[in-house]
Amino acid sequence: MSPKRWLILSGLVVVAIGTRIWVLKNAEDDSVQSLPEARSDYLLENFSLTVMNESGLRRFSLHAPHLERSPVDESTLLTSPDVLIFEDNQATWRSTGETGWISADGTELRLEKNVEVESVAGQDTHVTTQSMTFLPDSRLAQTEDAVTLTQAETVMTGIGMRADFESQTWELLADVKARFSVAGR
Repeated sequence: MSPKRWLILSGLVVVAIGTRIWVLKNAEDDSVQSLPEARSDYLLENFSLTVMNESGLRRFSLHAPHLERSPVDESTLLTSPDVLIFEDNQATWRSTGETGWISADGTELRLEKNVEVESVAGQDTHVTTQSMTFLPDSRLAQTEDAVTLTQAETVMTGIGMRADFESQTWELLADVKARFSVAGR
């Protein structure tokens, strides 16, 4: 075989191998792109949900413009959740956030981004933070983020908080600062 033919044949083999590699690479990319994304099992728009206790009284209610359930871990994602916590069938606390997450077994609810918790039972208590985890069955809430708790004229700030809705106690965990105003002064 002449050197000229050998060079042409070698060039054709290189082009063929390069073309095959390119085709296989693009075929893999196309197959990945054509796979369906993990999509929600179901969606709810503008919904209200009320959960009752074993006596048939309201335990909490949830309102939100959007809910999606993940088929991967069976958790639920919420947009702009608004949660009411009830005591003796009367709303006592309202909690809101920009987003929310509910565990697959429903034992944990997280609110995130601009979370607010306020008393609706006349206690004049208002809490702001960036995230809050609620444990509805035990009526507890907690966060590791910075917290501002305002009650009447008293303002307390700290890092981390635990709340017990049953006993109505709030515990700031670290770097606590408080400002008290005395009426009439």
